[in-house]
Amino acid sequence: MNANEVKEKWLNIQKRSYTNWINEVLRPTGVVVNDIVDDIGSGVLLCKLAMLLTMKKIKYQRNPKMVFQRQENIQKALILIEQSGCKLIGIGASDILTKNEKLILGLMWQLIQHFHVFQSIKNVEKMKQQLKSEQLMGNARDGETDEIYDNDLKSSDKQKKSSAIKRQILADLNKRLAKRGVEVDNLTKDWKDGEALCALVDYNVRGIYDLYLDSDPVQKVAQSMIAAYKFLGIPQLIEPEDFISNLIDEQTMSMYLSCFVHDGIEEISVDLFEGIKRRFLSRDSYWLSHDRQVLRLLQRNLTFNSK
Repeated sequence: MNANEVKEKWLNIQKRSYTNWINEVLRPTGVVVNDIVDDIGSGVLLCKLAMLLTMKKIKYQRNPKMVFQRQENIQKALILIEQSGCKLIGIGASDILTKNEKLILGLMWQLIQHFHVFQSIKNVEKMKQQLKSEQLMGNARDGETDEIYDNDLKSSDKQKKSSAIKRQILADLNKRLAKRGVEVDNLTKDWKDGEALCALVDYNVRGIYDLYLDSDPVQKVAQSMIAAYKFLGIPQLIEPEDFISNLIDEQTMSMYLSCFVHDGIEEISVDLFEGIKRRFLSRDSYWLSHDRQVLRLLQRNLTFNSK
């Protein structure tokens, strides 16, 4: 692939994944987004998204016919988002009206980071204090005493904030992965074989790791995502094939993986084998004729537990 093809595939992964997130947010409204760049142009979708994210209402044109009406909708949505504490950088109403794909995807990431990733992180206050300390030390070295920002960091500190978020997510994920002796140093390449995601889901859904340990990466990821949705309520924000792609970036991965570090998730505990054992021992015909891999694994567990 040449550079342009690589860039296009990377943008398509972002676009698909961000669209999945938007559709999850919009689920209560029954609205389904097919193409984020085209569908956001009237401002109606952005207004609905902004209201759901901020839990505040605004008046907007529900069926805008004129350009100025669409622009007014977009401006109202952006203002509402910024008033909620999400500092928007490098995006304006005109960029959305002209369907600037790169900037629209950048806007979606800013929303995802603020309303989804940042809100999922544990020890948020500790992270904020660390960011403040780092910025204060930097200003002191530069002989400055500017105001230290809290949630809304200066644009020059955007990279520091992203780095701190990444470190915190990795720390929380590794606490869960340690149960299966798995450790990751990043949010991309260490996840490509599917083993880490299996181990992560297994923290709450016991048995999923052993069940698909010998499967190919796509199947590991796909089945882990199914289990995460069924038992933990975590939506499949990334396609399995995209999850293991060399082109997926840390932003997109953090959108999905941050779902697993939410406080409410830790309290959920499911044992897949308990249900399988009950069905197996009751001679349920479905389970007796089920995949041989499951039966062999079940037999090993029954033998192990009987000792």
